[in-house]
Amino acid sequence: MASRTVLANGAPRLLGNHRGAMGRRYFRAYVALEERYGPFEDQVARMEAGRAAHAWVELEASTVQLAEARRKLNTARGRHGSGWNAQAIQRLSKRAGLNDATYSAALVRLEAMTGTGKRVKPARTPADLLSRVGCR
Repeated sequence: MASRTVLANGAPRLLGNHRGAMGRRYFRAYVALEERYGPFEDQVARMEAGRAAHAWVELEASTVQLAEARRKLNTARGRHGSGWNAQAIQRLSKRAGLNDATYSAALVRLEAMTGTGKRVKPARTPADLLSRVGCR
């Protein structure tokens, strides 16, 4: 039996199995994006929202891994304490940072596609710029 390419709410199926914890996180992220930027009228917008939701799932997972590794490093003692070192923490931190940048970029693409991004009128003079930041 072939699996459907979309979930019940119209979200694209991007994970191998959507029944686990990652699938629930993906579903919640997609629903949150749909509440804010939706409804998504076409398949391309739904796919972009799915990519952003998947990026959120990856960001959340890497952040949890980083926090867990830091906790293990801080509480580790003895012979098994050398399993988590500063280099491992640094790698996980870098991964979390990259996932954050990926999610931010996906969100910007989704905002641009749906036309819901925050549009700021460009400042024409330095006085306009100063008035925006409250220095007038």
